[in-house]
Amino acid sequence: MAKKNSGSSNKSNKRNYNSRNTYKNVTNRNVNSKNKKYNSRPSAKNISRTQKGNVTYIHRPVNKKPVPKKKVRRNGHRAFMGIMFTVLIIYLFGYLVAFLSKPQISVESVGYGTIDVPKTLNGIIVRDERVFTSPIDGQPVFSYSENERVKKGSTVCVIKKDDTADAIEERIEEIDKDILEKQKQRSDISVFKEDIDRIEKNISETMDSYMYKFSDGTMADIYSLKNRVDSQITMRNNIWLAENNASVSELSEEKKSYESQLAGSKASVASDVSGIVSYTIDGMESTLPYDNPASITEEQTKMKVDPTVISKSQNVKAEDPLFKIVQSNVWYMTSYVPAEIGSTWAVGDRKVVKTTIDDEDVEINVTINSIEQIEKKSKVVFRSNESLEKIINTRTLTFKIEDNVYEGLKVPNNAIVEKTLLKIPEECIRESNGEEGVLKVSGEETTFIPLVISRRVEADPEAGTGAFAYVLQDFETIRLGDTIVMGTGETSSNYTISEVETKKGVYVVNSSVANFKVVDVLISNSEYSIVEAGSAYGLKAYDNIVSDAKNIQESDSVY
Repeated sequence: MAKKNSGSSNKSNKRNYNSRNTYKNVTNRNVNSKNKKYNSRPSAKNISRTQKGNVTYIHRPVNKKPVPKKKVRRNGHRAFMGIMFTVLIIYLFGYLVAFLSKPQISVESVGYGTIDVPKTLNGIIVRDERVFTSPIDGQPVFSYSENERVKKGSTVCVIKKDDTADAIEERIEEIDKDILEKQKQRSDISVFKEDIDRIEKNISETMDSYMYKFSDGTMADIYSLKNRVDSQITMRNNIWLAENNASVSELSEEKKSYESQLAGSKASVASDVSGIVSYTIDGMESTLPYDNPASITEEQTKMKVDPTVISKSQNVKAEDPLFKIVQSNVWYMTSYVPAEIGSTWAVGDRKVVKTTIDDEDVEINVTINSIEQIEKKSKVVFRSNESLEKIINTRTLTFKIEDNVYEGLKVPNNAIVEKTLLKIPEECIRESNGEEGVLKVSGEETTFIPLVISRRVEADPEAGTGAFAYVLQDFETIRLGDTIVMGTGETSSNYTISEVETKKGVYVVNSSVANFKVVDVLISNSEYSIVEAGSAYGLKAYDNIVSDAKNIQESDSVY
């Protein structure tokens, strides 16, 4: 029994030992000095056992404090990435600035169209006019205003010799007033009483009718009323002044005496024709034939005419011009126009003459009265019955007729520029890898230089000229004075570029690159030009061109 107990005691001791040993290994934990937390328990696969006699030793790995890894510094990599990012930002900013500052390039499609091309012409005006001169020396007194219509037999001007005429006229006016007063106070019946009564009745009725018009506040007819009343009063006074009787006989005789004195002191100038009066004289009124305006020469249409305006305050001498009367509203203008314009006109055609008179733009409807072809000119006589009051004082006229319409490829003038082109013989042009160009000679080496041909001209055997190609001069690749190869094989030779020509052209942008093409301008106005439709190397309908060529150069990219 004692052995049993002893064995049991040993076994218990062994468990206690193992238990203590296990406890020792278990409680031998690593403690993190920073966060004071225990590490996790080791796994069972890492536990080892050792048997010595009856004792089994259990070995558990002791967790050691981990050694922190040394951090690798990456400051160099970050600096490199920062520099690259900064360079990229600067590049993008510069590109954006360049893009925004680049001129806007507008492109348009070429099509067929028409333009009006007014041609500046010269003409000389012929009117049915007559000049009246002064019969004596003296001071002129005019009764009509400029451009006023004059009746036949009307006195347009009175010439007074000296101041005594004014005194005589004043005395005559006073006598007339005395005669009228005496006639009104007469008790006997005048032989012209019925005429006077009728005139006075007309005056009263005229006043009544105009008063009705003025009742609504309209005063537009007030001058008409004044003229009508003045005319009727003058008729009545003339009747009284003409009637001679005992009461006014002495006054009438005195008046006649003064009138005879006045007749020697002044002279009246009356118009024996009716028409419009003008006080501007140029001396050609009697020179130009109104009945045959087609006889006027081209030199006459180019003459410089200096008209003279008659002064109303200065004295005149005998035979000096006083005024002119234009008898007819119909006037003519003779002009010599280029044959290419006049050849399309015919007698009876209606045209619109556009000109400037006294800083005013004027349009006048005219009809072609006659036309005659003379070498490279057409002598045209225009006829009109309009705007006489505007051209009554004008002799020579610079004008335009906007009926000349031209048709073709219509191009804005801003799209056309002049460029200096190299003139290269066709024998020098060759093809390599689908590109046309020339072989440029530099010492012992030859280099193929691609070219963009702006125009080609075929050979003309009659004129003895060969075929040529025109290209823009590029100082980096090919220019005046460079040597290129002409011909092929054994017959080849060197050719020095020595000819240039200035040509007009446009920039064509059918692709994204602008190429210069030569154009032949047929006609132009202030905004557009008509150009000839070219060959394969010329401008064609529906080509896209740069609208304003000053914003672009050859081979520029257009987006």
